[in-house]
Parts: sequence; C-alpha cells; structure tokens
Amino acid sequence: MCLAPGQYNPYGEEQIKKTQLPSYHSVFKSKYPRSVSSQKQVRHKKH
Repeated sequence: MCLAPGQYNPYGEEQIKKTQLPSYHSVFKSKYPRSVSSQKQVRHKKH
C-alpha cells in the first residue's frame, strides 16, 4: 500500500487512483455512520 502500485500494476497509476480513492472514501463514509449508529444502538440497549 505504501509503495506506488502503479509502478508494477498493469492498470497504471490513474486506474489505481480512480479505483482506490473512491473505495477509500466509500469505506470511510460507510464505516463512520455505521460505527456511530452501532454505538448509539449499543448505548440504548445497555440502558
């Protein structure tokens, strides 16, 4: 991940950036609300 995958990847840096960047954003966006909602649900269940 640290090394530039475009150097040895046949897809190229542009393809990697286009595929990785949106995936990272989607993962962050999907994880953050899920964690927040799960924490709220857990707190409600504990109460």
